[in-house]
Amino acid sequence: MGMIVIVEDNKTTREGLVRLVKEIDINSEVYATEFAKDALEYSKLNNVNAFFLDIQLSDYTGLELAKQLRKIDKYIFTPIVFITAVPTRELEAFKQIHCYDYIIKPFTKEMVKQSIYKVVKHCSQEEEKSFISIEKKGYTNKIKLADIIYIEYRNRCVYFVTLKDEVKCTNKTLKDVLDNLECDFIQIHKAYIVNKKYIKEINKKDSSISLYDNDTIIPIGRTYKNTIGVEL
Repeated sequence: MGMIVIVEDNKTTREGLVRLVKEIDINSEVYATEFAKDALEYSKLNNVNAFFLDIQLSDYTGLELAKQLRKIDKYIFTPIVFITAVPTRELEAFKQIHCYDYIIKPFTKEMVKQSIYKVVKHCSQEEEKSFISIEKKGYTNKIKLADIIYIEYRNRCVYFVTLKDEVKCTNKTLKDVLDNLECDFIQIHKAYIVNKKYIKEINKKDSSISLYDNDTIIPIGRTYKNTIGVEL
């Protein structure tokens, strides 16, 4: 499930939620605190996969914390589950925040487990989207999309050039790969797809692109000039 942040000012409830998360997924990392401020600072420095927020906290409300989290780009769609003792507050949460679920106090163990299972399922689906799978001789090699700098087609094979190494794929075409990639990737040549996040400079004179974390100069194909808005 990844990293879970729990913000609950009742120590018994907080510790109980941590135990339930660990029961469902022992590999999950859990950061639990009673203070919204601490949770916000922690979340800025780490990558959190889901939040469980008590609406009524010691320093400020869970709703206010959720609003601040939603202002952070990486948490715009991250699951937020509200914990509340006031049933009308969850309606306010749904209206103001992209709320994933809510738990009403006093809650049962089964109620919390159902909510956690929803989050686990969501996180698993999101994790799958962040990787591309390469089948090689009976095993699957999963490559993290964020680590791919560019993809090249040569000698009838596709090569994924990542931050760490180069992975060869013999059973896909460049089109097959592009169809399974997110919008961060663009094809700029019949033999190249690049990750837009790694584009360092577009050289109009040489019709090429230089990249961060890699010395390779990628040519821009004439038929792909509109893809990146370059006049060639």
